[in-house]
Amino acid sequence: MHMAHHDNPAHIGLRTKTHKLIFYYGCNYDGGYRTPPGWELYDLINDPAETVNIYDDPENKDLVADLKAQLADLRQKIGDDGTHYPACEKILKEFWEYDEPARSNAIQISHDFLDRRLGELDRGDRSPKTYVGTDHQ
Repeated sequence: MHMAHHDNPAHIGLRTKTHKLIFYYGCNYDGGYRTPPGWELYDLINDPAETVNIYDDPENKDLVADLKAQLADLRQKIGDDGTHYPACEKILKEFWEYDEPARSNAIQISHDFLDRRLGELDRGDRSPKTYVGTDHQ
């Protein structure tokens, strides 16, 4: 969870020779300090700079399903079953399918994050401790 180290949203992903699939679940170890969750998919052959997210392209529906299955299999193989950080795993499961209700929730989390971050900046808190706790008011 990179928010503890350099303020990048927490994420998991899978890279193949041709594609990269990333899920930003965006929380600390406690499930707090949420950033907007979302999926990204890049074609590393045609877009090596990873500038065009093709996750929502209908042509990639089967590819997304295959890469998600590979990611789930890999997590099991390496023992990443979610028990170490259950709050993070809960978020991962909530947004795994990324259907319309999940997307609406992600948009709300985005608005909440912006409000929280602007409040921090208004208070002069330019380096909040994002790596602990569930609320930073």
